[in-house]
Amino acid sequence: MKMFETAKWIWVDDELKKISHFCYFRKKFFSKKNTDVFIHCYADSKYRLWVNGKYIGFGPARGKAEFPYYDTYRVKIKKGENILCFLVQHYCEKIPIFESIEPGLLCQIELNSEIICVSDSSWKARTAVTYSPLPGHYFPSECFDARLEPENWFGSEFDDKNWQHAIEKQKPQIIRQFIPRPIPFIKEKQINPEKILDIYSSVLDSVDDFFDKEKISESLWNDRKLEIKLMKLPGKWRDGISIPLRAKEAICMIIDFGFETLAFIEITVKAKEGIIVDFAHSECLWNNKVPTLWQSPQVKQPHRIITKDGKTCYRTNQPRGFRYLVVRLFNPFEYDCEVKIDSIKAYEAIYPVKMQGNFSCSDSLLNEIYHLCARTVNLCMEDAYTDCPWRERSQWIGDSQPEALINYYCFGAYELSKKAIIEFTSGNTDEGWIPGFCPGDRKINLPTFGMRIPVIIWQYYLFTGDYETLKQAYSGMQKQVDWLIKHTDENGFFDLNTGWNFVDWSGLDSSNADGAVQGWFFECLIYASKIAKEIGDKQSEKKYKEFADTLKKNIEKFYWDKGKKAFLKYRKNSPKKPFEVPDDIIGQHENFLFSLLGIGNNQQRKLAIDNLAGKTGLYLPKIVGDRRNYLGEQIIKIGSPFWSFYALLSLLEAKKYDAAINYIRLCWGLMLEFGATSCWEMWDRQTSLCHGWSGGPGMILPAYILGVKPLKPGFKEFEIRPLVFDLDWAKGTVPTPAGNISVMWKISDKRIFRISIDVPETLTGKLIVPEQFCKKTIVVKSGKHQFLFKGRKI
Repeated sequence: MKMFETAKWIWVDDELKKISHFCYFRKKFFSKKNTDVFIHCYADSKYRLWVNGKYIGFGPARGKAEFPYYDTYRVKIKKGENILCFLVQHYCEKIPIFESIEPGLLCQIELNSEIICVSDSSWKARTAVTYSPLPGHYFPSECFDARLEPENWFGSEFDDKNWQHAIEKQKPQIIRQFIPRPIPFIKEKQINPEKILDIYSSVLDSVDDFFDKEKISESLWNDRKLEIKLMKLPGKWRDGISIPLRAKEAICMIIDFGFETLAFIEITVKAKEGIIVDFAHSECLWNNKVPTLWQSPQVKQPHRIITKDGKTCYRTNQPRGFRYLVVRLFNPFEYDCEVKIDSIKAYEAIYPVKMQGNFSCSDSLLNEIYHLCARTVNLCMEDAYTDCPWRERSQWIGDSQPEALINYYCFGAYELSKKAIIEFTSGNTDEGWIPGFCPGDRKINLPTFGMRIPVIIWQYYLFTGDYETLKQAYSGMQKQVDWLIKHTDENGFFDLNTGWNFVDWSGLDSSNADGAVQGWFFECLIYASKIAKEIGDKQSEKKYKEFADTLKKNIEKFYWDKGKKAFLKYRKNSPKKPFEVPDDIIGQHENFLFSLLGIGNNQQRKLAIDNLAGKTGLYLPKIVGDRRNYLGEQIIKIGSPFWSFYALLSLLEAKKYDAAINYIRLCWGLMLEFGATSCWEMWDRQTSLCHGWSGGPGMILPAYILGVKPLKPGFKEFEIRPLVFDLDWAKGTVPTPAGNISVMWKISDKRIFRISIDVPETLTGKLIVPEQFCKKTIVVKSGKHQFLFKGRKI
């Protein structure tokens, strides 16, 4: 029997609200004994589940509308009557993290493989008028009016006899099959604030402005601060703070959680009925305030609580990316009162990884950078890879590719990549191209991100050896690549006027890129050819390789400039070159990428890399200045750590080892210097301050300093090629499907190189000894190995 075959798609018999609609559901069922049951459930768009008054979890995982994921919980129930309760939120408008169809809940309870309860019209349902929407650019924020919440509605003793019965609806025809959740549940880990940074009286032009729920973000940012002295500041956070409020007075608190998180925010207060508690968050402070309109007036994510008499507890229904919180307490009455803040908590909701990989070395700065990058990528792992926790939280293809690589080295959570790849390659449009982010509310054609599809598929296969997923993804990949080929000219160049060809947030490369697009297209064809060969599709393998060979030859012909001794940013008559940009302008993007991909001869690649070094010789990205300025520049610099990742790979493959390691120390060290607890989206620190695509050293340090890289799918064969740089020692582990590879090396007396290696069963390694100690390659089978080599002094 198919899942939910007898269950009904249920909802409440009320008119659908705008923006979002919340609904309570309750169902009593009986058991002859204390036992365990399996609860299978799905909701459009989000649910929270309680059983017998105990909170169980939330879901579902985002997925394709045609193949939604359902959740399964194993739950203990008691003999006699049990109560199952859901709070379901339906997104009535499109949002970038879920493909909503129509409001509904499905549920099926099984005991010993027998269905004992399903969702149907016997369930009780009620619109949750407690929640009303607030303006929010990416996700619906909400006003929680505790006065309207049925007391303990999710408890066993609650009387729901006056609630209406749920209505049964037709299951949406777009759904072809319900898929079991392919990834672990996200656990909600409690985090407490560290400090209170400020408490002040909040003053607006009119008291009436405090009531306006449409402009909470604006009033929190634009208010005037009047100093008050309630406690010594900054001070350590403690629960149970009492705040006296005069009539019509508003008092704000700025709270620091100590580090970046993605979490549900929960506030519990004791107060008189009708007190207004507004709060909003940010990743940074600006002029010693929480910038609630950062980065743009459109990005609003405020919340409002209206208290009931006594204790009010509210937890946000969307997790938020933040470090700092501003909470405003407003007394709307003509008399004084007091509000007691019982607690403010955050419940971190990120992918439950195990830190299977690790890295440390004799340079403490590099160790900090490694952990900074690992934490950043984990914060961008939810039920999908995401760009960032603060903004749209979408699974962009371009972001997912480096995030997946970093995940493989730090965590080995392969199942999240498998989920992403299946979603990407089952989401082709009728024309063949894959939307730039998926799942999601819009189909945006980013050909440059489509070019990353073969790359992310091959890298997943190389690290996991999962041939079944390679086969499953092949058709969708093929449609994407064939669509790209269809939009090429007589020289094999991709048509730059097709779609949004985003490369980097730099002055030209966000929408007017040229050479880097063709480089990514070449890389796409190379990986597509590899995948076709592995699948056994000789015809497509040959086609992709021939297109790649032609494109490579014409990139070398049309982009190399003898005078500049580098590759140009624009070929002659490029449709994307702005009129005011010099014909011979060069860019870091093109020259790093072409060098990495082996475009041009050895001398050309050496000249190109050498000519990118500025006066400092450090190959610096654009770490200062307006990222959209390009007039007067001789070299267009990389604007984000995203592209610095490819720059580092290029420098390392070009054997510019000192340049690469110092690039990491300087640029990522700069983030740490400014107190970062996660990696910024942009070097100029003006946008998201936690972006997964910026965690490149999380992969580079173990891959190059430990030297561990897979050579055959699933690490069946791998290499250990340590680069010692200027370090005295390094150690760490790299996860594989067969277990962890451990490496530890140490240099003594500047000429003795010791290395210990632990190889899991079924794997074979190839140790390439650093040539300054011994030009030697040694095969290492499963087990523990130790070697000592003596070379010339370094």
